[in-house]
Amino acid sequence: MKKPLLTTLAGVTLVVVGTAVGGAWYTGTRLEGELRQAASQAQLALQAQLPEYPLQLQLVELQRGVFSSTATFSLSVQAEDRPPVEVLRVLDDIQHGPFPLTRLKSLQLAPVMAVNRFTLARTPLTADLFTLAKGAEPVRLDATLGYDRTVDGGLTLAALHLDQPQGAVAFSGLTATFATDMEASRLRLDSTVGQFSLNVRTPEGWAKLETEGFALTGDNRRNADGFWLGPGQLRLGRLLLAMPGKPAVELRDLQLQGDTQQQGQQLTGTLNASLGQLDIAGQPLGKATLRSHYSNLDSPALAQLNALLQHLQLDTEQGLDPTTQATLQQHLGDVLAARPQLVVDELRLDTPGGSNRLRLDLTLAKPATYDLPPEQLAAQLLAGLEARLSVARGSLVDGVLFQAGAQRSQPAMQQQAQATAEALAGIGLNSGLLKAEGEDLVATLNYSAGRLLLNGQEVPPEQLLALLERPQPAAPAKPQGKAPKR
Repeated sequence: MKKPLLTTLAGVTLVVVGTAVGGAWYTGTRLEGELRQAASQAQLALQAQLPEYPLQLQLVELQRGVFSSTATFSLSVQAEDRPPVEVLRVLDDIQHGPFPLTRLKSLQLAPVMAVNRFTLARTPLTADLFTLAKGAEPVRLDATLGYDRTVDGGLTLAALHLDQPQGAVAFSGLTATFATDMEASRLRLDSTVGQFSLNVRTPEGWAKLETEGFALTGDNRRNADGFWLGPGQLRLGRLLLAMPGKPAVELRDLQLQGDTQQQGQQLTGTLNASLGQLDIAGQPLGKATLRSHYSNLDSPALAQLNALLQHLQLDTEQGLDPTTQATLQQHLGDVLAARPQLVVDELRLDTPGGSNRLRLDLTLAKPATYDLPPEQLAAQLLAGLEARLSVARGSLVDGVLFQAGAQRSQPAMQQQAQATAEALAGIGLNSGLLKAEGEDLVATLNYSAGRLLLNGQEVPPEQLLALLERPQPAAPAKPQGKAPKR
């Protein structure tokens, strides 16, 4: 098993085991039976999260003491017609409540059920992880279990470095703190990763992935249908992706923010994003922001549809059987009956030549029947659409220059790009697809009650498609560089 996969599996296993073991009664005499039941619950959770692996988790040893105990869990993989192979061995050092020694030493006097520390045992399969971690614990999970069924703690992944002829991995480590409960119905999380880099040799050349400044935070609770409610945020200082023969893509200052709430049976929420800078092949392309919200998502209906899709067996030749297709249409209809709505308040891209904006308001509806031609079905599914696109003429020039691999500082290429951008604008204006508003090119699209309006004028859908499929003028030829040295 590959080491990055083994590390990920170890982290997932410790979290799942730590949550399941939280239900064990540490201050009584039923510890062993409770731990075995917890192992069974953890195995079910692992199978749900990693269905592609035939995993088995069991309690293999328990050393019981008065003030502390040590439990050992074994995680194995059992392929068909083969004996199980142990993949991981997890140690659980348990300090019994109500006053564990580590809390007394730090003057934490509130009674708790137990303090647990989960770590990996050194085995022939995990020995390399300890070597890469330079003697540190590769993975460690600390959890304090309260009598009110709360679970507070932290997860630590040690820094790892691997350098081989076919590739290299450098990982600065992960630190995370969390607060949850024994039912895993809520989660407050704060996690960070400083740096990660992956270099892999492929037949076409070297591929590279680098990230810096990753952080994930959230304060969420699970509703009755299994959906997580509350705010969450992801931040990434830098991401670089370079594939052989492709231009390198670099993102800086990426932020994603989401917040889902529930009103009655309906889910509503917001999704916002920002990108401080996008570079492609070392050339700055611009920055972007997104503000959006959604509403009228029926939580029970969406949960039923999601459960069906997760277990859907699709035969590419025969398609869905009539019973499954009817069930799928029923669940989809229940979701659409609430008239779900998505609103992009603003999607903005700023380039050196100007700002470009898109606004979108989309509402879906339940069709009277699904047995319709595609165009009629789409008309019934679409309850309403309002869209407005604004493109700066200067950004058209930037786009043409980028496609040609040229810079604004090259006068000849600048003139060619200007001419190509004007030709593009002329085609859009003459066709009626665009209209001029100052230095911007604007298009509006509205659909309601079977009527489609383009820039205020009613048009048949076929005419709009024909306008979008018109041939476009070619970009200027890429500048010729110097011949490479031999």
